[in-house]
Amino acid sequence: MRRKVALRAALVVAPLAVVAVVVITATGATAASQHPLAAQAVSASGCNTNKIVVTYYSEPSISDFQQFGTDGDNDVRANLVGTLLSRKFVPGKTPQTTNGVTGQYTGNLASSWKLDRTAKTLTFNLRKGIKFSDGTPVTSADVKFSFVRGLEDPVSYLPGIMKMLTITKASQITTPDAKTVVFHFQKFNPFTYELMSIWATGIVSQKAVKAHATKDDPWANAWLKTHMVSTGPYVLSNSVPGVEYDFTPNPHYWDKAHYPCNGGIIVKVTPSASDRLLLIEKGGVDVARSLDSKDIAQLKSKSNLQVLKYTTSDMRELGLNVNVKPFNNQLVRQAIAYAIPYKQILSTVWNGYASPLNSIVPTGMPTSAPGTWPYSTNLAKAKQLLAKAGFKSGFSTTIYTRSEDTEDQKAAVLIQESLSKIGVKVTIQKLLTAAYAARQFNQRDMPMFFWNWISFTNDPYYDFTFLTQCKQGTNYANYCNPKVDSLIAQGMYEANPTKRAAISAQIQKLVAQGAAAIGIGTPDSVVVTSKNVHGWNQQVDLNARYYTLGKR
Repeated sequence: MRRKVALRAALVVAPLAVVAVVVITATGATAASQHPLAAQAVSASGCNTNKIVVTYYSEPSISDFQQFGTDGDNDVRANLVGTLLSRKFVPGKTPQTTNGVTGQYTGNLASSWKLDRTAKTLTFNLRKGIKFSDGTPVTSADVKFSFVRGLEDPVSYLPGIMKMLTITKASQITTPDAKTVVFHFQKFNPFTYELMSIWATGIVSQKAVKAHATKDDPWANAWLKTHMVSTGPYVLSNSVPGVEYDFTPNPHYWDKAHYPCNGGIIVKVTPSASDRLLLIEKGGVDVARSLDSKDIAQLKSKSNLQVLKYTTSDMRELGLNVNVKPFNNQLVRQAIAYAIPYKQILSTVWNGYASPLNSIVPTGMPTSAPGTWPYSTNLAKAKQLLAKAGFKSGFSTTIYTRSEDTEDQKAAVLIQESLSKIGVKVTIQKLLTAAYAARQFNQRDMPMFFWNWISFTNDPYYDFTFLTQCKQGTNYANYCNPKVDSLIAQGMYEANPTKRAAISAQIQKLVAQGAAAIGIGTPDSVVVTSKNVHGWNQQVDLNARYYTLGKR
């Protein structure tokens, strides 16, 4: 959800073990595994202690991974936070790259797990000898403490996830011994394993938190803002705001024989896309991310560079606020949906490096049904709907944009021009990101505005919950349909995939009819590396897993 110390001697690489990776879809299943890459026939001979330099626009602002952060924060969390499970890594289309896939999971901090035949009790066995980055052992008490904090800490955003897991009280998590933790569900959620693999459900050190807790701050939120005791492949060894942040290998990481595949990462904070382009072209960095789409074609011709392109579920939406007239009228919202210049936006804003977004469930996510989206650019149809809604002569309104976001600006101009053809006069109002966020989350009074969403998970019911349920803070356009809420509750725990997909399609159709969120595209994720860098791992959350990278 977004839109995010110690030095080590030379890394000794051991042969990759071959283990079973089990896809758990039935009750009574047992699984045991070692690492997402363990079952993959990829040589680790490229791993060494070479450091890799990255340029990126975002930087960390808060260490607490149970609180919302920047894209830079999310990258830090993806590399420092250990979870019970991980998505399985499979070979990517480009040689020496991998993708993390949902629906197949391997053990991370857990060595094995078992769901009982009632599908209400899930038992995890922790690995032997696993430690936090401060050298203290990771125990089942830490696991329970982490989830209970997510349940009870008022600043944590995990209560929504805990609700999805049907964990509503601490007594539903038990610890028979130091290496065993048991979750007792009211109902089993089909994407439970997915939730257990995202860094938001990572493990914190109970000892460290309690040592810094106070009467007024029982969960040590103040301390956690600037500190993290890692269970992942790295620690954050240095962070200079506006300049760079550095990852150093975690000396106590449980699988340091394999990861990280490098001697550390230096991320140079570079807000300007043109400056990031110059850095990668001139060899000043090894990896460049979030480049301007207009520059991708020229980079493909560079013999010393490798361009990796991925379709994504990075949803870019135009919000029509149902609490602001005339967008409280569904016919008006539908008229606007027919007047959006979809193809022109894709070709102009993203230079063709984007895909259409024809559902609140993007293409690539399970149960996506783009056929439920009835809209395409049809100005005659838009005028008919406006007249039917009582606005034959059109109306005036305002579209808000983030002043630092060039994509917002380009899309707004195209939308302004197109809507003028149906009699809707649009004024473009630019706001700095902080002011924009305040209007989006607090005042919630912008008539038309842009919002984007990258899901932590690859499941539609996770997104439905946050984006379409009544009175959800991340339901930015204030859309509300009790029928949709009822269907979400019905489909969330449906075990039959066919029935679950059918319910999802109903939701998608209703949300499309409501037309409060108009999809304008899903931009591609483009990563550019020097030819001597290998091992990029692509995930649905678009957070970088730097520990898989190697440099020859």
